[in-house]
Amino acid sequence: SLEFVPFIYTPLFVYLSAIVSKATGIGFEPLRLVSFVSSLGSFLLIFLIVNRETGNKFAALLSAGLFAATFRISGAWFDIARVDSLALFLLLLGTHVFRFYRPPLAYIAAGLILSLSFLTKQSALAVIVPLALYCVLQNRRQSPFYIATAVIILGLTTLALEYLHDGWYSYYIFELPRQHALLPGKYLGFWQDDLLELLPIATTMAIFYLISQFSASNKDSALFYSLFAAGMLGSSWFSRLHTGGWDNVLIPGYAAIAILFGLSFHNLLRFIQSESVEKRLMVEAFVILAAVIQLATLIYNPIEQVPTQKDLDAGNEFVSVLKQI
Repeated sequence: SLEFVPFIYTPLFVYLSAIVSKATGIGFEPLRLVSFVSSLGSFLLIFLIVNRETGNKFAALLSAGLFAATFRISGAWFDIARVDSLALFLLLLGTHVFRFYRPPLAYIAAGLILSLSFLTKQSALAVIVPLALYCVLQNRRQSPFYIATAVIILGLTTLALEYLHDGWYSYYIFELPRQHALLPGKYLGFWQDDLLELLPIATTMAIFYLISQFSASNKDSALFYSLFAAGMLGSSWFSRLHTGGWDNVLIPGYAAIAILFGLSFHNLLRFIQSESVEKRLMVEAFVILAAVIQLATLIYNPIEQVPTQKDLDAGNEFVSVLKQI
């Protein structure tokens, strides 16, 4: 409506924030509160995923810490009034349930949670589909529970919202985003500038983990995390290719790299357990130093993120100009 024109995303973030506003009042507070709590939840889920996979709390803490450290390079976006943190939280929650709980109930719950992520931001589809492929390849008999749940929820909500909004929902959610022009320079730029330049050690360790899992014939783990990473990184890459795709689109990709970073850290230390004490200590020191260097490259001044009086005046002036139109 003319009273409220949102960004071209699915509406769950706005609906949830509207509920929170019943307690906080109208303004930025309810929206930022949803984003802030969601970002904390994402840190926790990254920790839980790595810890559950490895049993190594230190590696899990490194993963959560690395993702937290990407705050600035992903646009300082975790706690603002936008959909990204809630969408990521639901993606990670659905992935955690999908990976570590038993089907069919886990698949039904994961299908529901990941559908809610799509209803927060459409790019979640890039993860929903690869996980469906994993189901078909690894657990074909149980796969309909996940696939049917996601298809039914996404189908019914699309039809309902299309009906409620007189046919404008699909145009706003699917057609308008397709009109963003592609940026050819980002085909390789995403991998070079956003990953290898900013997270060189973490990205290298992530690649090492996936290769080592396939080499060790750990097919299930290799397939799951390869498809999960493909979905998360693919979502970031595809969004980065389009005009308007700012640093915030990197958030899912960085979350995937952070998880693989912790898994790789654990595997590297596990591989050397049979070596001599002297060699083991030397390799452990090298791996830990590499992790410290990667974190150190992400240091930023948080004070620069606090708006100044000049920023506030500029915002008020812009609102004043809009009021006069």
